[in-house]
Order: sequence, then structure tokens, then C-alpha cells
Amino acid sequence: MVDPYVAMAMQMETKASYITGKTPKSQLKENINHFGELLDRFVPFVEQWTRGSAPKLVGLSEGVLHGFGPARKRSFQTNLKLAVNIPGESTDLLAEKCKQYRLYTAGTLFEVDEAYRGYFFHTGFIIDPQGKIILKHRKNNRPGASIELSTGPHAILDKYGNDAEKIFPVAKTPIGNLAMLIGYESRFPEVARCLALNGAELMIHPSTTGHRNPRDIETYTMLSRIRAFENNVYLMAVDWARSPSSEILNPAGTSMIVDFNGDVVSSSDMPLETCVYGLIDIERLRRVRRSRCFLAELETELYAGVYREKQCNIPNRCAEKPAQNQEENWAWSSKVIQKLIKDGIIT
Repeated sequence: MVDPYVAMAMQMETKASYITGKTPKSQLKENINHFGELLDRFVPFVEQWTRGSAPKLVGLSEGVLHGFGPARKRSFQTNLKLAVNIPGESTDLLAEKCKQYRLYTAGTLFEVDEAYRGYFFHTGFIIDPQGKIILKHRKNNRPGASIELSTGPHAILDKYGNDAEKIFPVAKTPIGNLAMLIGYESRFPEVARCLALNGAELMIHPSTTGHRNPRDIETYTMLSRIRAFENNVYLMAVDWARSPSSEILNPAGTSMIVDFNGDVVSSSDMPLETCVYGLIDIERLRRVRRSRCFLAELETELYAGVYREKQCNIPNRCAEKPAQNQEENWAWSSKVIQKLIKDGIIT
């Protein structure tokens, strides 16, 4: 039995080392300390307004602890400097706040891993109330694009292995089955669906809208709601706050918590530092799933046949080395589009 609890999306400002001139390590530590200061303020605030219900889960936005690299000048080398070990010194600092407040924290960092020398990943992680990392999710779609220049599992698939539990991990915890959906992954229903099929009940969606305009806000909201609805899951989307000392000057600030019916439980409509909190009722979700569950109606054999026959993006593109710059990724994208035209998938 999982008692209802409060989850909190922390919409925070960041500072990027390539703007401030500080070393990546010192700027990352400063940003993590800032997260701790906000947590010290927001936890009692939430307790006050929920009659004593302290949040059991807090989510951070995508890349907010270090940024995505200098705009237009970013390269593999500039962003590799931002990457750290997970677990490591940075997650140890976050773990101390998890232990202090007895909560789970989910966020993302660029990660280096000795098992994959010469690469770095954009990795989502969840830390439990004992300070232990219980989940690592390497971003799948779009990690190699110009936005970040990290490597995803598909780009080194033979090295990485096509293990569904590793690529689409779900942490089974006392507060429900937790998973992560990072940034651009929300635009691909397959990623959320694979997480749901692996047992996810609540997806933490660290992301950034990038720009404050009506179209971005509408798209962000639509994707968050439909991913929650079609998979019968809770989804907590976490956006950035306005961050003048980074490349994300004026994001939409549309953090939100969506329930398994696709209804927005709570949300922000401003790019300021704030917290968005809402009630998570896992037992209610489980009861609803037993009477209305789209997963029960999936005809996976039919869909699998199409995917087997229609190759889109080509695997192992970074088998020899990671992409080094934005131009390389743009050229690859054009190559794949030409392939889709040749194969008759698009015209």
C-alpha cells in the first residue's frame, strides 16, 4: 500500500561556467548549493500549505545544474568539460539533502563512464532518501544533436547492448515505480511507452522549453498531458526558471504535474524560481488501471513488424568516435532524411 504523497517540481535558475567564467567544477557546486538553499525554503513552504505534508519527491529540470554548452560555439570538447561521474562528488552533495529531508531527488547531469571511454552521456538519475542512486537513464532521442553533443545508447548500440531494462530503466520504490523521460524524449511516444511497459507509474520529465512563446508553451503542455494519458501514468515536467547567466535567457517556466487522466494537477505559468507541487495517489492509479488500461489493449506484434521493416535513424553512428561539433550532427540529420525519402517513408 502506497499512501498518497506530495511531489514537487523545482523550477530553478542556473548559472553556466562558460558565461560566468568560473571553472565547471566550481560553478556546478554553486548551482547544487543553490538547489539546497531553494529546498530549504520550499520544503517548509509546501508543508505549510499542505497541512504538514512534506514532499517525498523533488524533480530538477534538464541540464539545469550546468547548462547545455555555449550557444553556437558548443562542441564535444566544450561539453565534455561539464561531464562528471555518477555517482560522484556532485551527486554526493545532492544525496545529503535527500537524507536531510528524507526524499527522492531526480535530475540530470552530463556523465562520463569508464566503461565507455571517449564518450559522455546525458544521464538522468534518481537518489533515494538514504542517499543511494537507484536509477540511471541515459537520454535516448536527440542527445547527439547540436543542443548538447552527448552520445545516446543507439549511437553505440553494439557497445552498449540492446537491453530493455538498461535502456528504459524503472525503479520500484515504496512511493511507486519511478522512471525518467528526459527533454526531447517526450516527442517520441515509444520512449514513454517502453517505460510504461517496464512498469513505470510516475515519470519525472526534466526538460526546458528554451523560449517563452505561445507555441512552445502549448507544445510542452500537450506532450506532457498526452504522454501521461496514453500510458496511464503521473508525469512531473520540470522547466527552467529565467537564467540570465546561461544560454537559456527566457524559458517558458511551464513546470507541471499531470495525472494519469492527462489532467494538469498543478502548474506554473511564469519563468521565475518557484516550486510546483501536487498530490500523487499511486493506489488510485492502480485501481484505475485495472478498469481502464491502454497497455492492456496494445497489439505489440503488429507494431513490431513495422519497426523491423522500417529503419529510420541508423544505429552505431558513433561506434568509432562521438560527434565532435554541431555541423557534424546537422549533416547526419540531413543524411537520414535523404534515406527516409529514398526508402519512401517520407516524400
